Amino acid sequence: MRLTFVLVGMVFLLTSSFEIQAESEWDFSGFATLGVGKTNRDSLRYIDYDGDWSVDSDSVLGLQAVFEPIDRLSFTGQLVARGYSFDGDVAEYEVDVEWLFASFDLFENGRLRIGRLRTPHQYYSSSLEIGYSYVWVRPPADGYPFLFSPFTQMDGVDYTFNIYQENSDLEVKLLIGETEANFLLNEVDLERVWGITLLNRWDDLSIRYAFLDHTLDFYIPDYDPLIDLLNQASALVPGYAESAKFFRLDDGRMRYHSLAMEWYVANWHILAERYEFEPPKKQLNNRNRGWYVSFAYPFERITPYVVFGAYKSLMGKNMYDQLEETYQSAITLIDGFRGVFPDDILDAQLADLNALNDGAVFGLNLYRVSQRSYSIGARYEVLANAALKAELQYTEFALGSTGHYIGKTLAQDRQTDPNDAMSITIVLDVVF
Repeated sequence: MRLTFVLVGMVFLLTSSFEIQAESEWDFSGFATLGVGKTNRDSLRYIDYDGDWSVDSDSVLGLQAVFEPIDRLSFTGQLVARGYSFDGDVAEYEVDVEWLFASFDLFENGRLRIGRLRTPHQYYSSSLEIGYSYVWVRPPADGYPFLFSPFTQMDGVDYTFNIYQENSDLEVKLLIGETEANFLLNEVDLERVWGITLLNRWDDLSIRYAFLDHTLDFYIPDYDPLIDLLNQASALVPGYAESAKFFRLDDGRMRYHSLAMEWYVANWHILAERYEFEPPKKQLNNRNRGWYVSFAYPFERITPYVVFGAYKSLMGKNMYDQLEETYQSAITLIDGFRGVFPDDILDAQLADLNALNDGAVFGLNLYRVSQRSYSIGARYEVLANAALKAELQYTEFALGSTGHYIGKTLAQDRQTDPNDAMSITIVLDVVF
């Protein structure tokens, strides 16, 4: 955050000596969402919904100010208070500086921005909190997974320019920045992100591609006891030191690709997105991908919609193979002392080994997630600046996981988890 203030402050000081070419202008706006919802599973949480009705998970209030001191230069700030955050260090409705940047209009079709910005992973990245800007209750989690929350903003620079053609408009964005945040028990330090997005618009069709390269540290403090045990076991079986590295990431590179299409045809609004995170080549080898397709059809003031999607997060097979190979080497080592040491001592060692191996496999499996989801909902235009929405979502789980639903404790027995879940949400979105 300090970097953002430094960047914007430097821009303000540099431009304070410019000759004013037009009257300074202020523009104020805001947005809000009041949501209520629940699930049919008391043992799981979806955002912060469970079996009881809650009004916090989707509720948001945001205020935005734009100051234009001279032509072609503006300063933008946005404050957001959320009813729920995946960052455990952020309290309910704590005010956060979401945007704080200086913007220069360069040349005829270019714009440079410096400060705190949105990272453009997805089609609706720039308006995630502004529920009024999209038809759904919230963007589909299969394309906008909750684990992206540490990556939604960055302190840095982006440059956008347009190439106008006879029948289309190509928008190109280049960016570089950094950020730091938490996701549930995870600590994420995004040391650097850089990338490019391409958005081509025709009359009724838009296609967007995004590539972002992330260099980051990823760490879960609750895994420290397991990491310590694996490192201790490596004194006898060196392979366990390699297995210990699976539970954190230091200076790892993750590459992100996404492709989106928006199409208006015969009054239908069709939107589809697909993304994939390529894992780093060392340490935590986790491949993450998702997609959704949305169909909406407006009838005057009401717009019903349906959404189909899927999400999968898989650990690299090499990680399980490495752990199994090390485990078998440890068993062979213990069995080699049969007849040398008493069996009860060796059996106790074997029990500790089994517990360690089971804990490591359990830790890897927590990263393994798969689901398919089906949603049906409707948006009703209450006023020109207000929309009432309702959505019912059904989710099927696979790979012994609970998808985007989260167990209320880390040690929850996944063998007894349900195979599916449903959620219902009603929200009122307003812009002003």
